[in-house]
Amino acid sequence: MPLRSTPSSAFGDIVAVTGTGLLARAIIWLTRAPISHVGLVVGAEPPLVMEALWRVKTRPLWVSIADTRAAYLLKPVRLGPTARSRIVVRACRFSAESYGFLKLFLQFLDALAGRIIRRRVTYFTDALGWISGRPICSYEVGEAYKADGLDFGVPARSVTPADIWEFAHQHKDAYQIVRLKPATSPLAKPPKDQVIAGGQ
Repeated sequence: MPLRSTPSSAFGDIVAVTGTGLLARAIIWLTRAPISHVGLVVGAEPPLVMEALWRVKTRPLWVSIADTRAAYLLKPVRLGPTARSRIVVRACRFSAESYGFLKLFLQFLDALAGRIIRRRVTYFTDALGWISGRPICSYEVGEAYKADGLDFGVPARSVTPADIWEFAHQHKDAYQIVRLKPATSPLAKPPKDQVIAGGQ
């Protein structure tokens, strides 16, 4: 049976996951949120996710969430097809880009400072985030949404997976949150006797 799009997935949706590795655990601890990584749905037949890993890759959704503890779709319910297309086109600028390790380090400094003083800090990314245009996962999503003049409460250079997650929860009139995993879903496993190639 082919892996197909369902009402739960549409291009322009955000995939938010809880990872299992050491980096994911560090992000969760520092940002005090259940989410460690985000990506963007850029294809619907089958669902494909563009995400900044060690390089920006596009993979089938079931591959993207396979090794996670939990996965969600954050669906911008007010966006029509034209707006969603603009978001995807903007995201595609980052295709195959190298990972933004400097951005990750600056976000680490912001998150550590925020953890110490118990409030959201964007000092380091605000002051130095312009140095590198290379993406991390949340920057890719934040920059893509700027195509429609949207943000997640902080500038794209400073936005974290936690910011995106919390923004969606605080604006449930604008975002529908769909749990993909661990709930049983045809998107959470590959189809039998079929291999779907994703861009690497």
